[in-house]
Amino acid sequence: HSQPCGEYLYSKMQDGKQEGFLRQKASDGLLSHSKGRVKVSGTMTAGRQADLNLVVTDC
Repeated sequence: HSQPCGEYLYSKMQDGKQEGFLRQKASDGLLSHSKGRVKVSGTMTAGRQADLNLVVTDC
């Protein structure tokens, strides 16, 4: 898979399903990172646990 350039935020669900979408801005007041990777855990609105991964790639 070739990653889109810029920020790519995706959630990996417990069942292994992976959903992804492109972030429109570098920062929404919560996330602001230079190139690299950060991983956090959280609960989705459906109540499922998920690992949220923010990947910032070169353009």
